[in-house]
Amino acid sequence: MKLKECFDKRLLRRERPDLEKSKRSIEVAEAKLDEAEKALSHKPCDATIILAYTAMFHAAGAIASICVGALAVGRSGALKGRRATTYHLFEGKQRRELAAMVARVVDAPLVRDGGIITSTSPATAIDVAFALLEDLASRENVTTVRRLMGFESSVTG
Repeated sequence: MKLKECFDKRLLRRERPDLEKSKRSIEVAEAKLDEAEKALSHKPCDATIILAYTAMFHAAGAIASICVGALAVGRSGALKGRRATTYHLFEGKQRRELAAMVARVVDAPLVRDGGIITSTSPATAIDVAFALLEDLASRENVTTVRRLMGFESSVTG
């Protein structure tokens, strides 16, 4: 179909260029380009990890992450609007990154929100494991396992 036919069939219309609409279109295009560049800056395995976190959450209703693992969970979208924490040193760099993913960052060693457990460092690994066990089994189960493994009977989180 020729251009004239498009005008005749009113598929196209003649209008004066709108500078404001053009500026907005350029801004949207630049934002989408920035978004694409950020997505491509991650290693290819990151996408697989993010999809795995998403699948785990939907299958089990629970995710546990330790230290900067919360960033991968955040990239999956699972932390949007939820309370979470991540590695706390280096001037809060990882916490700012997590907050940019629309998570509500909490200054606590272990945070639980809606079946998602996040923590600040490898030092919290045992507490995260017991918190996850409690979410998937029961507090009684945690007490039994802690006793059999030689840990104190209190549970954090």
